[in-house]
Amino acid sequence: MWAGLRISELMALGWDDIDLTKGTAHIQIAKVEDTYKTTKTRGSNRIVELLSPAFEAINQQIELTYDNEAIEISVLQSDNKTIKKKMFRPVFVNTFTSEPHCNYHSLRDRFW
Repeated sequence: MWAGLRISELMALGWDDIDLTKGTAHIQIAKVEDTYKTTKTRGSNRIVELLSPAFEAINQQIELTYDNEAIEISVLQSDNKTIKKKMFRPVFVNTFTSEPHCNYHSLRDRFW
């Protein structure tokens, strides 16, 4: 993705996190072992500039996933107890199921 994202952050990247005008992505959550969580540290919650290859990849995803319906996900907060609900439209989905990637294996095996 050329943006410095962890695989877990890439799986949790939603369209609401992307600013196409500024060419940035707001990294707020990650998907770890089938659980959506806030990022590892406060510093991990960040806005990253998308380099050209990443911005091109995001633009290619628009026709594939941008208009997909939002799904409700549960996000485990940094206290590892509190869960908040969030509506989520994933940028990248499993090409076989059209569902969000369930783990990094499905991303690795279906994305590349």
